[in-house]
Amino acid sequence: MAANRFSGNEARLRSLEHELEIARRIQSSILPRALPSIRGLEMAARYVPMASVAGDFYDILAPDERHLCLLVADVSGHGLGAAILASMLKIAFASQQDDLHDPDRVLSGMNRALSGKLENNFVTAACLSLDIDTGNLRYAAAGHPPMFSLPKG
Repeated sequence: MAANRFSGNEARLRSLEHELEIARRIQSSILPRALPSIRGLEMAARYVPMASVAGDFYDILAPDERHLCLLVADVSGHGLGAAILASMLKIAFASQQDDLHDPDRVLSGMNRALSGKLENNFVTAACLSLDIDTGNLRYAAAGHPPMFSLPKG
C-alpha cells in the first residue's frame, strides 16, 4: 500500500513538473525577444518573476520609429493558468494597434476583449505611450501599482 501511494505521488510530481515546464515555455515565448529600436531612446528590460511561473507580463509596441507603447500587467495566480491568461493579454494588447497613442483606450480595448474570459482571475495593468518628437508621455493604470515615479523638485 505504501509503495502504491509512493508511486502515485511520484507520478503526480512528474505531471506537475511537466506542467510547470510548459508554463515556463509559454511565459518565455510571450515576452519580447528584442526591444524596439528608436533613435534617441535607450531601453533595457529585465524580467525576474517572483515565482518560477507567474502571471507577470510586459510588452512594448512601436507603431513607428518615433512612438512606443509599453504595457506592464499581472494576472492573478501562478502556473499554467496564469501563463495562458498572460498569452491572452499579449494578443489583446497587439489588437490595440490603432490606439497605441492613448493608454486609456488601449486598456479599455483590452478590457472589452478579455471581459468574461478570465473566469475567477483578474488582471492589473499599466500602460504608457511616448512620443519621442514632443516628449509627451501619457499614462493610464487599471488597478496596477504605479509604473514609475518622478523626482520632486
